[in-house]
Amino acid sequence: MINIYISGKNGFIGSSLTDKLRKDSNYQIIEEEFRLDEIQKIKVFRPEIIVHCAAKVSSRYCEENLISAFESNVRGTLNIAEVARDMQAYLIYLSSVVVYNFKADNNVILETSKVNPHTWYGKTKLMGEQCISLIPNASILRLGFIYGDPKKDKYSLISSLIKKEKFFRVGDYQKDYLYIDDCIEAIKRIIDIKYVGVINIGGGRAYKTQDIVKFLNGDLSFLDNQSDYIKSFVILPSKIYHLTKWRPITDFWVKLLELRKEYGNENTHQRKSF
Repeated sequence: MINIYISGKNGFIGSSLTDKLRKDSNYQIIEEEFRLDEIQKIKVFRPEIIVHCAAKVSSRYCEENLISAFESNVRGTLNIAEVARDMQAYLIYLSSVVVYNFKADNNVILETSKVNPHTWYGKTKLMGEQCISLIPNASILRLGFIYGDPKKDKYSLISSLIKKEKFFRVGDYQKDYLYIDDCIEAIKRIIDIKYVGVINIGGGRAYKTQDIVKFLNGDLSFLDNQSDYIKSFVILPSKIYHLTKWRPITDFWVKLLELRKEYGNENTHQRKSF
């Protein structure tokens, strides 16, 4: 049985990955959670694999809290990298496609696409990647838009629309979306093969923001033509397919309908009860 530590396992992706790996008899989850500035304490548990999910992920938060974002996304990642190096553990770092150059004309994102983030969030994730480069046995996974359970997914446009919350900095473009279960399956396959290098994880198809807002009965006036991504984009997951035969299986519009029915009705009930 392989000892595995997941940082940020109470977060959206971290908790979903933890649930997935608990069902696999090949892995033993280290249940303790440590602050990133105290991560040296994890050494007593001798993890063979570390998956670094913990991060400040909201662009708006990062821009309003520069130091906090740096401490978590850069210094915290460096601390994780140091532990992994000392223990010779395999390390997976969850980065983001926001590190790419979305001002370029080409909106098809490949692992070879130019990196040039224009938000503080993107810059901290890229600096985090540079920290990971200290580790010879590591994988960097650049994730696109991940959506799912609105109770766990606090920052996505889809969750905001379902929960009837105001959303910020959402440009009227086409973007790549991937359901959380598909994302977790992709991460697990990378863990299983212990791939070393950079891999993009996305749905391989782009959807119009305006269509999503209309479908979820949102207010189109909140579209401000500003976003983390500047232009429309799609992530081609050809590399991970070549390595693991992974491909997303969730139908985007069907899943949105399911989420809207399940959580939209719940929110309506809650509003009426007050």
